[in-house]
Amino acid sequence: MALDAQSTSLTVSLSAQITKYITGLGPRVVTVGLNKSFSFTLGAGADAINEVYCAYRTLAASGTETLDLTALTGPHGDSLVFARIKAIGIWLLGTADQDVGSPAAAQVDGNACSQIVVGGAAANPWQAFFNTPATDKIKIASGGVFTLQERSATGWVTSGTNKNLLIANSDGAVEAHYILALLGAAT
Repeated sequence: MALDAQSTSLTVSLSAQITKYITGLGPRVVTVGLNKSFSFTLGAGADAINEVYCAYRTLAASGTETLDLTALTGPHGDSLVFARIKAIGIWLLGTADQDVGSPAAAQVDGNACSQIVVGGAAANPWQAFFNTPATDKIKIASGGVFTLQERSATGWVTSGTNKNLLIANSDGAVEAHYILALLGAAT
C-alpha cells in the first residue's frame, strides 16, 4: 500500500581537515568535504517515492536470508510491493554502535560481527546496480554503511524475475545486527 504522505531525505556527508607541516612555513591546513542532501516528494516520478522500508534485522552466524523486494512488510504492518527502488542503505552495526534507533524502546545494539555480504541471490536476483546479479556482491565490514541512490523515475526496477536480495553473514561465530532501508515506488 502506497504512502499517503511522507517527508524523506537522504544526506551524504564527508569532511576532513588535513595538515602537513612544511619546514620553515609551519602547518598547511586544507579542509575538504562532500555534503549533499537529496529530498524526495510523494509519488513515483524522478526524486519521488511512495514506499518506505526500514528494519533492524538479525542474521545468525554463517546465516543467509533472501529478501523478496516485491513482498516486504512496511512500518505500519502493510504490504510493500516495490516496483522500483530509488535508494538503498545498509548498516552493519558494530561494537561502537550502541542504542541505535528511535524511539528509545526500539533501540538496538551492534556487536562484533565481522562482515555481511549483499547480493548474489541464486534465483531471481535483483539486478539494480550489479553488472552480473547472480555473482556480484558488496561486502560491508563491521560498523560499515553502504548507501546508493538512483534519482530517475525508473529507479532500479523489480519484477518477478528481478526481485531477490541475498544477505549473508560471513562471520561464523557472531550473529549480524544490521539495518536495511529501501525507498521506492509501488508503480
